Formats: sequence, C-alpha cells, structure tokens
Amino acid sequence: MEYRGFKLDPFQEQAITAIDQDRSLLVAAPTGAGKTLIAEYALEKCIQQNKGIIYTAPLKALSNQKFRDFQKLYGSKIGIVTGDVSINPDAPAVIMTTEIFRNTIFDNSRRLDSVEYVIFDEIHFLDDEDRGTVWEESIIFAPRHIKMIALSATILNLNQLARWINKIRETELVVVEENERPVPLKHSLFMRYFGVGNLKDLRKLVKSGRDGQIQSIRRVRSGDNSEKICFRLPGGGHGGRRWKNHLLDHVQQVNQLPCLYFIFNRRECESRAEENLGRNLLNQTEQEKIVTLFQELAEKYQLNESDRAVNFLKKLTSHGIAFHHAGMHPDLKEIVEQLFTTGLIKLIFTTETFALGINMPARSVVFDTLKKFDGWRETYLKTREYQQMAGRAGRRGIDERGYVYSNLPLPCFSYQSIERIMTGEIEKIHSQFNLSYACILNLYRELKNNIYQACAKSFSNFQNRRPKRKKGHRRPGPNNYFQVVKQVSQKLILLERLGYIKNKNLTEKGNFARQIYGYELPLTEFFFQGVINQLTPEELNLLVVATVFESKKSDWYEKVHPARLGRFKKNANRIINGLLATEIKLGIDAKIKPLDFKLTMPTDAWIKGTEFNKLNKHTSASAGDLIRTFRLSAQLLRQLLRTIREKNISGNETVADNIRNALDQLYREEVTAEKNLTISP
Repeated sequence: MEYRGFKLDPFQEQAITAIDQDRSLLVAAPTGAGKTLIAEYALEKCIQQNKGIIYTAPLKALSNQKFRDFQKLYGSKIGIVTGDVSINPDAPAVIMTTEIFRNTIFDNSRRLDSVEYVIFDEIHFLDDEDRGTVWEESIIFAPRHIKMIALSATILNLNQLARWINKIRETELVVVEENERPVPLKHSLFMRYFGVGNLKDLRKLVKSGRDGQIQSIRRVRSGDNSEKICFRLPGGGHGGRRWKNHLLDHVQQVNQLPCLYFIFNRRECESRAEENLGRNLLNQTEQEKIVTLFQELAEKYQLNESDRAVNFLKKLTSHGIAFHHAGMHPDLKEIVEQLFTTGLIKLIFTTETFALGINMPARSVVFDTLKKFDGWRETYLKTREYQQMAGRAGRRGIDERGYVYSNLPLPCFSYQSIERIMTGEIEKIHSQFNLSYACILNLYRELKNNIYQACAKSFSNFQNRRPKRKKGHRRPGPNNYFQVVKQVSQKLILLERLGYIKNKNLTEKGNFARQIYGYELPLTEFFFQGVINQLTPEELNLLVVATVFESKKSDWYEKVHPARLGRFKKNANRIINGLLATEIKLGIDAKIKPLDFKLTMPTDAWIKGTEFNKLNKHTSASAGDLIRTFRLSAQLLRQLLRTIREKNISGNETVADNIRNALDQLYREEVTAEKNLTISP
C-alpha cells in the first residue's frame, strides 16, 4: 500500500485499514517510525467525507506546526484553537491543544456534535505529572460518538492502556504496535581520555578498574542504593566541558552531520553554540544561501537585524550552527525551525522540547549528559525520554543508520543507570488523574454526589484495582485511586465552605469559576471580593501577570516601588493566603500558587508602550518567558471577559470595558500569536 508516494510499513497499513473501517485506534511505535502519517490519513479522509475531526497536541509549538503543514494542503478546511490563538475555529478539521479540547467538552460539548474522530498525538503524555490528567479527562468525558486515534511512543503497558480505554469508552480499540525503527540506531558512549566506545567497553573498564589513563577507581553507594563508579582522573578533575567538543570533532570527521545536540540548560545551548563558531560546516554556496534565507525570514517577521539576539543568531546560522529552546523569542524559534528543514543547519544545540513531536530529524544525536535537573535534583533520564530524543537520529529515506552518542558524566557515574537508560525496558505510563476545581465544578453540576463515578473511571482506578482476595492473603493497602477520591472530597469541602456549592447546586460563584481553567479560585475570589472592579486596566494587567508568573532564582528583576502596588497588593495577597491556608488545613496536595509580583516593572513598561527589545532594562528574564507569561495572562483576561459576558452580571459593564482595555495594552505586537501562523514560510 502507498500513501502520498510513500510505501507504507505493515503497521501503517494495519492502522489505515482500521481507519477505513471507522474504528478507534491506538498506535505505539518508536520516534521517527511514521506515526504522524496515520493521523494525516485520518484527517484527509474526514475532510473528503465532510466529517469533523480534531487533532490535539501536547505543545502549542506542535499545534502551530501541524496547522501550517495541513493548511498548505487543505487551505480553509483547517482551523486552529489554542490558548493563544483562534483561526477558523469552525473548520471541519481543527488543531487544538489537549487542554482546549478538554475545556470544550465541559464548556460546550454541542460544538463537538459533528466530530467523527479526535486524534491524541503523544498520548504517553498521560504520564506527565503536571498535565497528564488532561489526557485522561479528555478520554473519559469526550462525547461517546467520537472515535479516537491515539498515537504513542513505545510504552510497556500498552495493552493495559488499551483495556482501560475499551472499558470506559465502551468501544473496541484496534491496537497496533511496532517495535522496529525504519532507520536503525547505533548507540555509543564518549568518555574523556577513552574516546568513543559502547556499553561493552564500559563494562570491561568498570570490571577491570584499571587502565593506562586511570590513576584509581572506587565504588560508592548512591542514595537509591545503586553502585556509583568514581574515577580519579589525571589533573584531579574533569577539566570543564571543552573535552566534549572532541566528540563533535569525531561526528564532523565521519560525516554524521546534521547533528542534534541535547543540553538540558537554555543558557548552555547558546554558549555552546557560540563556542563552536570556529567549525567550518558550510561551503561558500551554502553560506550565501543561508544568509539570504535568514535575511528574508527576518524581513517577513519584521525583525531588526541590528538587535543583539537577531544579529547573534544570524552570525551562528551563517556558520551552519543554531540553538533552540523555550526561552527564545518565538519569531527566532520559528526562523531556526524553518532553516533547519533546509538542511543548511548542520549543528543545533537544543533542549528536549525539540524532540517532542516536531518532525525535524538529523543524522546524529548527542546527549551532553544523561542526567537532568527535575526541579529538585539531578536525576538520570528515563529510558522513555532517552529513546524519544535518540529517535530523532536517522532520517528515513536518507540515512541507512542513525548515530546516537552520550557523554559520560565525570568523574562519577552509575553504571546500572546508564545501562538501564540505553538497554532497559521503556517505563510504564501511570495515571496522573487529579481533577482541577473547574473540572470538579463542571462535573458536580451534572453528577452531584455521583461525581465519584468519574474517579472510578480513571486510569488510576483501573491500574490499582484490588485483586480478588485469596485465603491467607492480606488486602493491599490504600492506592492512588483512594488518594484521588480523598482529594476530590476535600476540594468539594473547600468549594462548599467558600460558597461555590450550596444545597447541592452551583452558586453564582460556582458557575463563574467553572468557566476559568488554571487559576479559577484566585480570579473568582478577586472578582467576588471586589478587587477587580476597583482596578484600572493597568493594575488589572499587573494583578493577572502576578497570578500566573513564577520567577526564577537565576533571573534578575527590577525592584517594585511599594507605592506602585499599594492599592491592591495587600488585598490580593490576603485572598490568596486565605485560600492557601484552607487548602493546607484540608490536606489538598495540588495547591494554588502564591502571587509573584517580580515581573511588575517589565509588565508596566510593556503596557505603557515600551518596545519589547527594551524590556531587558527591567529584567534578565528571557524573551520566550516574557511572551509566554503575557500570552497566558491575556488568555485569562479573555476567559474572565467571556464569563462576565455570558453571566450577564449587571453593573459590570465598566469591568468588562477595563478588561478589554487591559487586553489591548497587553496583547500587541510581539505578544500576539496570530502573526506566527499567518506568515508563510
């Protein structure tokens, strides 16, 4: 079977046959195996048959990429709705973030009446600690007439996930699994003083404990009781990071470019790119071509080439080098992605987001280290994370083999952990079901005290069902499901205490809060306790930004004069502290965040008309973080405005006007997301 000129692999044929039979589908295959083609077939089929289809993705960047790709093929038949942008939302095929799909289910499920299929791209995100519950809620509560196509990286408990979906959706799901990659990978290690080797070489080295370059070796126990190997190296240390460039020398010499170099630190992505400017990666013709392309794209995105960040990236790309991370200005990130698809970027230093769905493979992949900071401490990668990023090596139809290299942490490392990462089983995915206050209110409106039926449908409950009791065996103790039930129960108590629920019905506050996702309690309390109706548009922006923003210790922020926030900061903090105290008293785990006013001065400058590239006078926070915060704040303002309109709350015309004015101040120029989607590559 062929599709769009590609000869299909057996697993793709099997999946497409299931779609032709109008069946639901769960596909698991390695990164780079061609899962996206299955989704594209379903989308094309629905458009041809004039049936509705929704394509959900875990990241806005991936949603944007899919929108551009599909719009080239199907024009006005494609729409997009994310928290940032809404273009052609009534089109038969709509790209959405998974959160927007979940919100639509609760807000207005009738909008989904004509939808035949929903595609869940990267459904293994169900295991994500912060956002996984959104996938689970979407699967449980989506209208029953909607069939689903779920695409996943390789997971260990695939059949368990399929059985759960079959049960709660009351459907028969076709499961398609592929374990082979179309382009095989060669996995190698790189260690200072020893060069390129593999696990077998490392095993010999550890076993012997001796080598000409090693002065001594010792074994210590790590906190997780795994054995850590420590080498004493010549010079007494590991000599910084410049030795890692020898690996790039090797990759360049053996013609394994282009290369994705994964670093789990944004600033290091940039500094390492600059360190490698001396490499000769492009011939004169290629250099002239990429300089011309960069200038054309900079002009399209209306970027000033004299700007430091733009000029720096121009210099790098003229050498065939780039960096890519979430802290970049979105326009510059778009330019890097478009240049990479031309093949003229030979070496790119990037964080792991480049591996999440964005279809940009290379000949080789390098891991700067196999450890990353998880918010608390440095830990070794999961096998699934390693496989997802490593899977970007090897371009189908171009490379016979993909090459994966990992720098070995020095001077100490855990051999067991490295062996597990490179050869171990992909981890199971686990339920992260944890209903938000808005979801609880929406469910309670329909189910009342039967809301616990929703908990019973969770993947958590399915995974933790008690086995039948055998004689002489004790029952297992409490599991995640009972923790979920307890958390929902405690949240319901809080909502009743604060007047969101009364006499088993939602109050005006409850109906208000159920339409706001993410920060429903703070915004509802600000509104009903009279804080919002006393604010100017400028102050409203400062409050909403403080609600969503989380400052970083590594960034600098201009101090705020107390008089600037004197009118409302005290009242707002009193409200938030009261909510937090109640949550702590009730033992609620996922607590609301405190207000963070550290971004006040750059926000104040921006809403008063300061050019975006001058905000660095007020903070060292990255352009990407600033734009992301402003866009999320604008999204909340829109939800607030829509809720006031729909509730038709009398006497709030002035508040609505202030919100509109606040949006006009905040959502302009660089902060607007539509521009990135309407500029053709």
